[in-house]
Amino acid sequence: MNIWNCTLYRLIFFAVLTAGLSSCSTARMTIEVLVPPQNTFESKVQEVAVINRVDTAEAHSALYINDEFREHLDGLNFGMQEAALYGLGTALNDYGYYNVGEGKGGNYKRDGRFKGPKLSRTELKRLCALYSVEGIIALEGYEAGIYASGDVTRSTAVDRSYGTVYVPSFNGRQEVHMRFYFRFYDNLSGKIIYEEEIEDIMSTTASGSTPDEVEKRMPDRAGLMERLAVKLGSEAAKHISPHWKKDTRKYYAYGNSLLVRAGNLAQSGYWERASNIWYDLVEGEGVSNSVAKKACFNMILASEVAGDLDLAIVWAERCEEEFGLKRATAYKELIKNRKEELKGFID
Repeated sequence: MNIWNCTLYRLIFFAVLTAGLSSCSTARMTIEVLVPPQNTFESKVQEVAVINRVDTAEAHSALYINDEFREHLDGLNFGMQEAALYGLGTALNDYGYYNVGEGKGGNYKRDGRFKGPKLSRTELKRLCALYSVEGIIALEGYEAGIYASGDVTRSTAVDRSYGTVYVPSFNGRQEVHMRFYFRFYDNLSGKIIYEEEIEDIMSTTASGSTPDEVEKRMPDRAGLMERLAVKLGSEAAKHISPHWKKDTRKYYAYGNSLLVRAGNLAQSGYWERASNIWYDLVEGEGVSNSVAKKACFNMILASEVAGDLDLAIVWAERCEEEFGLKRATAYKELIKNRKEELKGFID
């Protein structure tokens, strides 16, 4: 083999090794990012009250056993509706875009029909004045079905001294089907800016050697319904409010001991301490260009996690200008797209 071939092979090996080390210096991290509402609408409402317009005496929670109707469990109705409104209000408060108040007191027409009549303009104005809000989020439909079923299976044959026996096993299943109807009234424009049916199913199973044992092991029916109602209320909040969603981002985890330490801190939720280390690695003296470049990129991530998208763009542009980091360009475009999506919801 001549010297030129040897040199070529060494260069190829070095290029592959460098690419491998570069890719190995990154890791993925799960973060929460703010995303726009699942439904798009234009509204300046931020002060809202949540009310229940369902006529509890008319909306039903029906029990079916082996697909046959048995009875209405309407004593559960009001609790399930309040659970849904609790889930809705709690989620909206957590997301922080709306200031949410309870619509307590004040008479307004209720209806037992699913998706009943809308609030009149006059009544909307009266309620908003009463609660000192700009909009009303109303629960205007509720319906639930509880489906209980069971069967018996037999084990394989077991030989006993008195003959062959089969040991039975009883299985039970319980499903809750639930749906709600929500409307969001904007008193500033006089329009309904959102209305939608939200539904889901939640189920549990249990087994035992007797039907009574299955019944005892089956989770409480009312508790199962309440969990589903809270879940559906929380889900409705995502349709009308910016909310947090899990996503993944790449960051530089390796390069020197401080990068490793900062990455571990960030993974554990200590973002301020992690970003202080990354910042010092960018601005400090005696830091290699390779390490400073990686720390600079990580500052984009720290800024995004802090919710400062403008600062994240500033760090991305610095990565491009000072270090020529192409990965920063892609990250900058992602941040710009996020900022555009959230226009009107963040300052």
